[in-house]
Amino acid sequence: MKKDNSKIKQIADSLGLSVATVSVVLNGRGDSVRISKKTQKKVWDEAKKFNYTPNIYARRLRTGVGSDNTYVIAAFWNVTYYLNEMFAALTRAVMEQEEEKGINIELVVVPYTSGMISEEAYKISSNRYSGVLVFGPSGNDTEFFKENEFNIPVIFCNRRIDGYSSVIIDDFLAGEMCAMHFHERGIKTAGLLGVDPDNAAATHRCQGFLEKAKELDISVKKSWIVSDNSRNTSSGYSSMNRMLDSSSYPEGLYVMYDTVIVGVLRSMKEHGLKSPDDIEIVSYGDNVVLHYLTPTITTIRVPTTQLVLSMLSLLISVLEGKKTATIIKEDPSMVYRESSPSPQ
Repeated sequence: MKKDNSKIKQIADSLGLSVATVSVVLNGRGDSVRISKKTQKKVWDEAKKFNYTPNIYARRLRTGVGSDNTYVIAAFWNVTYYLNEMFAALTRAVMEQEEEKGINIELVVVPYTSGMISEEAYKISSNRYSGVLVFGPSGNDTEFFKENEFNIPVIFCNRRIDGYSSVIIDDFLAGEMCAMHFHERGIKTAGLLGVDPDNAAATHRCQGFLEKAKELDISVKKSWIVSDNSRNTSSGYSSMNRMLDSSSYPEGLYVMYDTVIVGVLRSMKEHGLKSPDDIEIVSYGDNVVLHYLTPTITTIRVPTTQLVLSMLSLLISVLEGKKTATIIKEDPSMVYRESSPSPQ
């Protein structure tokens, strides 16, 4: 304690701040007492120079919270993209791991805007967490992690980054699966809706679909490939309008995100089209809403619960020294419904 207090005073003197201010920041209470993020970052940067490493477990024990087998895990959450369904899976995974391994997990959610994770990343270097799970990093976000190293384990959801652990979906396979399904249904023309060049996972899905479609002699016109990264109902509606306002439309449509389907169906209805009679639809992702639409939507299901559970389990194994940086792959699966029935 005396050693820690001495370093806190050195940090305060170096920055021209009070010992109380520095202590508050280093104890993770900067936000609660409204210390600016700029000042907090300065404190943590200076603390790093002095090799100050707060004992997060001891701090919690002093306040009557947690024990020696407590892990403080931060989930960096892209609020631009990620949805409640995956968050629910994360909280369930925390409960399962606590029960299975007999440990305590404090889950801290750190929201960030797509492309701006660098503004929050000083928290990763602040030694306030045992480990970090990252959900939904954009291209800019992943570049930031490629250029930086951290002294705690960082696990990525569906992003492969050299030097880091990841749990990924075989998105290329998901694209191939949709093209093969259309081929088995006898579909000769197909389109893609919701292409997002800044999203590596979506890009891999598109590549898998287009390469397999070419191999199977399925025609995909440029006007049937519509880019949009908003992932909501209104973007699905406007994207589908752009496709249908062209001179022709495809027999099959692969939709990149299940969150846009309601807008897609609305646009089709206004254009006098129905699924599957006019356009067969396959969606990536299996949001519960798709089970109750008319028609119900055929999907390529992502094993969300298993994906998140694998991330958390991997992180704990790394913290316990049982594993090093590794890649775990989870496979998608087809779920047949009315919008594009099973070929059988």
